[in-house]
Amino acid sequence: MWLQVEGLKKDFPVGAGLFQKPGFVHALRGVSFGLEKGETLAVVGESGCGKSTLARCLVGLMPVTAGRAQLGEEELFGKTSDQWLPLRRKIQMVFQDPFSSLNPRLTIAEVLEEPMLLLNSHPDAVIRAGKIRELLEKVGLPQTVGPRFPHELSGGQRQRVGIARALAVGPELLICDEPVSALDVSIQAQILNLFLKLQKDLGLALIFITHDLRVAGLVSHRVAVFYLGEIVEEGRTAEVFTNPRHPYTKSLLSSIPRGLHSPDLPVIKPLEGEPPSPVNLPPGCAFYSRCPQREDRCRENNPQLKPTSPTHRIACWPETD
Repeated sequence: MWLQVEGLKKDFPVGAGLFQKPGFVHALRGVSFGLEKGETLAVVGESGCGKSTLARCLVGLMPVTAGRAQLGEEELFGKTSDQWLPLRRKIQMVFQDPFSSLNPRLTIAEVLEEPMLLLNSHPDAVIRAGKIRELLEKVGLPQTVGPRFPHELSGGQRQRVGIARALAVGPELLICDEPVSALDVSIQAQILNLFLKLQKDLGLALIFITHDLRVAGLVSHRVAVFYLGEIVEEGRTAEVFTNPRHPYTKSLLSSIPRGLHSPDLPVIKPLEGEPPSPVNLPPGCAFYSRCPQREDRCRENNPQLKPTSPTHRIACWPETD
């Protein structure tokens, strides 16, 4: 695999309160996966399951607790800010909220020029100006937006600017953190089609983080389903959508339109109860209290991801026997 992540853990300390002892929020609990060049992996799951933490760890915005990640020959973790600079040409991020991620004091042209200046990727001003024109064209924006400010654009236009900014230094991997969730449905479709076109034209690899399985099904080659900081199922998108094996995946899929997954998939009632606290996780499977097919052994023993085919992995005792 071109990108290989192994045993990634991220804990956040929690201070003591009147009725609470100090502890840790276990946001990522031994996450392992791979990604090939030009491939899209969708990371899906409920809010608070660790998806955005994964993104920020992979782009060096926060240190990890344990684990390793390698992109080609480059180690990603344990680097200083200065050591990360060359890697920023290879890995860029597209954020959920395009308005808050753009500097309101800069024009759109200046927003796009900024990463080139920071990474010294295009030292000549004339070349940078030409690159800005090229970026606007790639993301479907007219040249007239260059001298405008972010607040003068629509939400969809601002997200196109965010994508253009991420492309400014010629990355090979884009990590997209809920990039369409703040947009209207009609605009979502346009932005998703833009990602597909850019991937085809530029050969980009994408890690596409979303809570919406409908979106994941439209853009991804593979899907990784997250639950409380762990991957519970991972495989080719068609395989996961037509033959989900983990009960959590089945529940997620039952909530989306039938045309996007197998019509033979039984209707499953919505999950009841709340996930356990990530500060005080149970010793066994974290999904135990909400699982419709739990067994006694699931209470004490946490299942690890096991392959059920060369392209499909499940973390569930009953499903991997």
